[in-house]
Amino acid sequence: MLVVVVVAAGAAWESPVLEQIGARRGMVVLKRCVDVDEALATSTAGQADAAVIALDAPGLDPTAVEVLHRHDVRVVAVGRDDDDARTRAARVGVDALVAYDDLELLPDALETEVVDRDVEDPPDLDADLDLGAGPTSGRRRSTARTGRPTERQAGVPTVRAAVRFHPRA
Repeated sequence: MLVVVVVAAGAAWESPVLEQIGARRGMVVLKRCVDVDEALATSTAGQADAAVIALDAPGLDPTAVEVLHRHDVRVVAVGRDDDDARTRAARVGVDALVAYDDLELLPDALETEVVDRDVEDPPDLDADLDLGAGPTSGRRRSTARTGRPTERQAGVPTVRAAVRFHPRA
């Protein structure tokens, strides 16, 4: 069962999203949160697997998204389908952006890992780090990354006709 929290603050897209999630087998809305802080509290308590958040919600920032990711919560934003929205989504680090006109794709975005196939230079997930001089000199440590794109990369895919996939650590 995929447990979802929603932060829409009464936006026009909230009712259709609740219907979409409710109609999907194996998916349930745990809570309609009034703000990002409430979604953080619910998610950090281990009660949610995914969060649907308005891209323009106050408090949606890189720190909030990182906290959600640390608690294995997938973050899907809902917003406009334009360059400004995609830039903001990439900056805050959400896993996917679903446009207002494509809300029927939101359940798929919640269930699926997003991969940005447009990234030209993906991170090296098995890189070694030379620890430098000192008692540990000569040792190497794996710096396996989370698999999430960095800010310098192409950004967050907008979910349209198909969902693209990202491996999660």
